[in-house]
Amino acid sequence: PNDLPRTVGELRAYGHQERSVKAEMRENLLAALADGRDLWTGILGFDVFRRMPVTIDYDLARLVLHEPTSFKYAGKGAIVPLAFRGTMPTVRARLDGFDGVFDVGTGARPSLALTAPFAATNDLAAKYGLSRTVIAGSGPGGTVCGTLGRAGELELGGVVIAGPVLVAAVPDAAAATGVAGDAAGVEGNVLQQLLHH
Repeated sequence: PNDLPRTVGELRAYGHQERSVKAEMRENLLAALADGRDLWTGILGFDVFRRMPVTIDYDLARLVLHEPTSFKYAGKGAIVPLAFRGTMPTVRARLDGFDGVFDVGTGARPSLALTAPFAATNDLAAKYGLSRTVIAGSGPGGTVCGTLGRAGELELGGVVIAGPVLVAAVPDAAAATGVAGDAAGVEGNVLQQLLHH
């Protein structure tokens, strides 16, 4: 809709009050508790997923676990070989001609979260005009900031994804990201696009 705010100034004029991710999470938690809503029961981890093939149906918003002995892939999506660094799945990919090993995640805000060393080695700040600092994510260790941009293309599993949004970790925050891949992480938006190829 055209009547919604499109700039920070318009958003403030509309009555929006800025707050930190931590404050917003706290307010949401307190509201859920006050309403008596279940927050979550737990987290499904690596041990569950290593036992069976898993597909994510983004259109129907569901996770599908398959019996390993009878599973045969019959979809249109790209098959991307995984390797594991401990319990973290990783994939080999190429970002605008630069090869890297990317951790696979589904919870980060951008399509790609790049490590500071990968961005610096390949001079990506200059290549993509990375200058706007944003909050890339937040977790138990705190908030992670990076610079926002858009890549030309990401090649992954034989599929080329045009214009993925990326955040390159700022050098002093690189150690706090928790991302071990030499390039960084391929996130939910990219994974969703792979299912439609």
